[in-house]
Amino acid sequence: MRRRNKRQHRGRTKGFVKTFLRWVFPQHETRPVSRDLVVENASKQKMIASLYSSGLAIVSAGGLVIVVLNLLYRVGGNTNLALAIILALPVSALAVIVLLSLANIILIGTGNAFATLYGQREASPKVRRMAGAGLYLTILISLIALPWFFFVVLLLSTYIYWRSEHTSQPRTISVLDWVQSSSVPEDIELRRLWSEGRWALHRRGLPLSNSPRVPTTLPDPFRNRKIAAICADILERLEQIRQSKPQTSIRKVLSVFGVSLSIYASQLFTTPMNFAPLESVKFSSGAQEEGYVLATASGFLFVDSQLDGGRYLVSSDIQSREICEPLRWNRPLLRIISHQATGTGVDCYK
Repeated sequence: MRRRNKRQHRGRTKGFVKTFLRWVFPQHETRPVSRDLVVENASKQKMIASLYSSGLAIVSAGGLVIVVLNLLYRVGGNTNLALAIILALPVSALAVIVLLSLANIILIGTGNAFATLYGQREASPKVRRMAGAGLYLTILISLIALPWFFFVVLLLSTYIYWRSEHTSQPRTISVLDWVQSSSVPEDIELRRLWSEGRWALHRRGLPLSNSPRVPTTLPDPFRNRKIAAICADILERLEQIRQSKPQTSIRKVLSVFGVSLSIYASQLFTTPMNFAPLESVKFSSGAQEEGYVLATASGFLFVDSQLDGGRYLVSSDIQSREICEPLRWNRPLLRIISHQATGTGVDCYK
């Protein structure tokens, strides 16, 4: 009796675990699912339009979040220092910081979008020429404005997007060969015409490729039509699907958006964004230190370059201020090529 109870308990436990795992990881559907691609493409078009219209707000909000996270990361979680810095910054300064931090992501995202359009062979020659001109102009601007690391990332990402789009063009075959093949169409109307065409070829005794998931059966409703009429309806349906497709797919839009945001978020650890220019400050006491100087209502807030701490000062405490030059690896490639190693600022990294 005890053994039987143990077996029943084990069976219930295994059944519960199996049911739970099936609920968490549902079984993959292997049967072909048919749907109306024309209606689906119309909904995708609306979704892409909403993404474009809300993209500016999403990117701006994301930029502000990254600025705050970057600041918290740089101050080592010191919320008091982070609050002191944020409260000392006016709204206009925060907007400029977000805009400057978004410069990399805007140029990289724009280059990826132009590369995607430039690689589409089915696009009109006018659209491809405009996309190519935009791509080359973006690369030229990035050569001047972007740090060399992000410029290299721009070149690699644009090539990958152009190449993937350029080589992903579908191989065209005749309608009759397509009907004879075993490739089951996804569109519900195309599947009906495909089944009807296969039945018409089957009646004529022509060989058909095996399709175990969708066998050759009598179409419902039965129509004894010629194969030429069926092929004409197939071409008409394919044209309707092609015209209903958006200019770009949601996958491409989300891909460009996701890759660009990933590159932007990586700046949190690779290129810490500044909330103020790094300056070499000489104090009235004779000491000299590199840090950030923020204006407040009663004076200045000085934060050291390591963001370990800050202190409030008055105007008489500061004797002189000079802006530091950026790091050598953080300079544009064109400036490095032209051997402009130093500028009008002070080298604070010696």
